[in-house]
Amino acid sequence: MILQSADIKARFLNEQNYVLRYVEFLHSASAVHDSDIAEISNILRRHQLPEVPRREEWSRWREPYSLEELTGLIDTLHAIIPHINKKIAEYENYLDQLPEPKGLYQVDVRSYLGELIEYMIQAFEHDSSPEAIATVKQEAMEHEEEIIREMGDDGERTPSEEFDYAIQCALFIIAKRKLREMLFVKDRYGDLDLAARMIQPEAEINILRQAFILLLTAFDAAVFDLVRVALTQDFFGLVGNFGRQERISLEALGQYGSFDTLRDEVIEAQLKTRYLKDLLFLLNSLGVQCVDEAGGEGFIELIELVLRRNIHVHNRGIVDERYLERDQQGTPRFNIYNLALGSVAEIDNQYWERANALCCHCIENLASWVETLGSAALPHP
Repeated sequence: MILQSADIKARFLNEQNYVLRYVEFLHSASAVHDSDIAEISNILRRHQLPEVPRREEWSRWREPYSLEELTGLIDTLHAIIPHINKKIAEYENYLDQLPEPKGLYQVDVRSYLGELIEYMIQAFEHDSSPEAIATVKQEAMEHEEEIIREMGDDGERTPSEEFDYAIQCALFIIAKRKLREMLFVKDRYGDLDLAARMIQPEAEINILRQAFILLLTAFDAAVFDLVRVALTQDFFGLVGNFGRQERISLEALGQYGSFDTLRDEVIEAQLKTRYLKDLLFLLNSLGVQCVDEAGGEGFIELIELVLRRNIHVHNRGIVDERYLERDQQGTPRFNIYNLALGSVAEIDNQYWERANALCCHCIENLASWVETLGSAALPHP
């Protein structure tokens, strides 16, 4: 199936929309708020461990934590991790000596036994010493006896063994919960480190950096596909601009079974030797409006966009001499943001919005240009 210019434009716009939603989703999913830190602090407090500091300004509870704030939290948690690891080892060792009560997970929480286990969990949450266990068991049995007397019922009493079973279940569940809480905090420590890295400008997983690479990948493919359609529709009018020095022998011509085969091979041969920047310059030389000049965009911005993509793919976003491509006087041609050699070409929100606008306008303009070629190629009645 041969794609038309409208199909290519629609594909790019759809991909761009998903990239934009991807950015929004990742920002939302990775954002850290006061409620997240409060949960961690509450768990640490329950386990008698040092807490992590929280914001003092109540008015900022809706704001996600900044990179600086996250870095401080990570440093604090890093100092607590050895204590967390010690707690984890203690709970694991305790559970190794405390076998799982048989049939625990078949107990209906709404049954009398389920309610008894929940009662024991609440009773032993903060004190599970032998003395506390003996006291709670005795109180539970006396409470049951009192209820039976008040109801004037001489029914069957719960066996002592069932109270013991409920106690075993409660102790096992409490130990499991404590272990899960410590593992949760340790996992959250890793999540916070990841969240901080996702907003660190020079990091390999910076959200906008990765989205920028995705956007330019889709843009690159759309430009080449549109030019391919343009060459197909107006081969003789355009091909000379691509390979002015190319020569094809009569013998080579004779090997092609049809003009379409010859045309397609020539087009692919020309496109595969070119880079996106070269193709954009060629289109610009043909008078194709690749940017929205009326809206204040400049062609040089589009080229800088491509060069910045290249250093993010090949050099982790660090400005190199290829980005600082110079003219005969040694002046960088496209360094419109005055970036220094060795600095990070950051993809911030403002640049990200500009990049989306430039790519979108370029694809829309190219698609419109290709459509005019198709109209001109139609036979007149």
